[in-house]
Amino acid sequence: MRDFLVGNGLFDNTFKCNDTEEELLQYLGLTWRSTLTDRIVEHDKETFLSHVESVVEGKSDSSTVRVRFETATGEKRNCRVRIYGYKNGHFLIEIADIENACDRCYHIIQEQHNNEWLLAQQGTILFEYIFATGELSIFKYSYKGKIMLNNAPDYPELVKAMTEDLAVADINVVYRRTFEIEDGAFQVTGMVVMQQTEKISLFGMIRGGKNDEIISTWGDTHDAMTGLFNKPFALSRARQMVEEQGIMNIAFVMIDLDNFKSINDTYGHLFGDKVLQRLSQILHETCSGRGLAARFGGDEFFLCLTDLKTEDDLRAVLQSIAFKFKNSFVDKGLKFTLSIGVAEYPRNSREYDILLRKADKAVYIAKSKGKDRYIIYKEELHGEISRDDTDNVRTDSSSRAAQYAFRKKVLPGYMAVSGKDGAARKAFAGELLSGIMSAYNCDAVTVYMGEGWNACLTLGHYDKTPSEAAFFDSPDVRSTFNSYGTLQVNLNHLTGSVMEKYAEGLKTCGKVVFRLVSVGETDSPEVLISFDSDRDIGGWPIEEMNDMILYSQMVCRLLARE
Repeated sequence: MRDFLVGNGLFDNTFKCNDTEEELLQYLGLTWRSTLTDRIVEHDKETFLSHVESVVEGKSDSSTVRVRFETATGEKRNCRVRIYGYKNGHFLIEIADIENACDRCYHIIQEQHNNEWLLAQQGTILFEYIFATGELSIFKYSYKGKIMLNNAPDYPELVKAMTEDLAVADINVVYRRTFEIEDGAFQVTGMVVMQQTEKISLFGMIRGGKNDEIISTWGDTHDAMTGLFNKPFALSRARQMVEEQGIMNIAFVMIDLDNFKSINDTYGHLFGDKVLQRLSQILHETCSGRGLAARFGGDEFFLCLTDLKTEDDLRAVLQSIAFKFKNSFVDKGLKFTLSIGVAEYPRNSREYDILLRKADKAVYIAKSKGKDRYIIYKEELHGEISRDDTDNVRTDSSSRAAQYAFRKKVLPGYMAVSGKDGAARKAFAGELLSGIMSAYNCDAVTVYMGEGWNACLTLGHYDKTPSEAAFFDSPDVRSTFNSYGTLQVNLNHLTGSVMEKYAEGLKTCGKVVFRLVSVGETDSPEVLISFDSDRDIGGWPIEEMNDMILYSQMVCRLLARE
């Protein structure tokens, strides 16, 4: 009630203000010696005075009545008035604007309808009482709609008790009761829905009985932010679905929300939460009746989809998710995108672990290709993954934790050696490159420097230690570098004459599959750094590549001044 309270005042027998809160005076447009009844709508004065009389005559210690006041703005507003504390010809009167309460209640109901999918996952039990008919409905939402519970176990006795109480209760705005019945205690909380001066319905929530068990266990299996399943439960259920082998087709779908950190930094975390919740709603609707949706944490989501007979069916679902999400905030002039990776049972594997790794690899390929796309894993394009081949996939949590820990150490170390001699700078450059290899899944790093770009520092394993990189000095190859002086290539998928020559130029390096090359824009001599992997890892995601470019530029500056 305090949310809608206007204020309190002390009034005498003629209803003149004696000691009244400033908010109440401003709301009604009263002065210190104004008469309260002058602001009551004529039709409601008699009702108001009858309630005052009951307090004066001692029939009750207090009385509450609903009347309309003409406010300082000229509006006629429905208010709840409580008259109490009559002593020596003076009243205490409390006034609350209940139209604000009704506005809020309508908003709550609208939000409830917008979030039926979330209420379904929570197992929330709701009720609605219609004043005109005396009809009480107890219900919950499932994925298929509204389910009535009046005759379900546990509830008939509660329906009877609530109906009897509501028939005689004097409810103004808020309804709170605890009902002790044979099946246990039920806590009932509701709000009156008004239409002008008429009470239409009472709407609220029921806690207690077996529903408490549902709500208490919900948090063990669901993500609190989105209402989707959490990672442990989803993976457990996905494993079970694969091991049962009773379902013909299953798709493991990994989803990353692109540039989510930028969304939070630019628009704030509250808006970021809305973006996550919107994506969750789309995923839930997509999975309804044919799988499960989960949030793994942060901007990472997972679907386990069944009942998709062909790859065209799968592509249609993925395209629908991407389209709906991209256009969710167009009214604000914003479009957000997803990177999606998919592995299919049984086509990609009949083993749960392998399916998960292939879906994880596919989403990283999607990100490395520029995001805003989906990749359906295919061995002929993306390579095979065995049970023991865990290094072929960058698992999210461990690598990101390593990257974060590494990032915290870089700048202090760089600042400490920047003014020192060449040997100290070169030693730190080596430490920096070793850290990049460990945190960003590189197998080897080579630094080329000086005229002809001779190799001056090599870390990791090559079949044959590279000696120089003069190939990169040709205008054709230089033209393939981006504006940041970098180039990322998959040597298994090179096309065009320039790239074919590039592959020839790498023969001295031995078995190299992926290469990220960064050229430091520093004073002469120019420095080139090559980060190499001898496995088909799908390339480095944009965020990781940006980190590696930044660190490589630090290395270039350290070595160029040697």
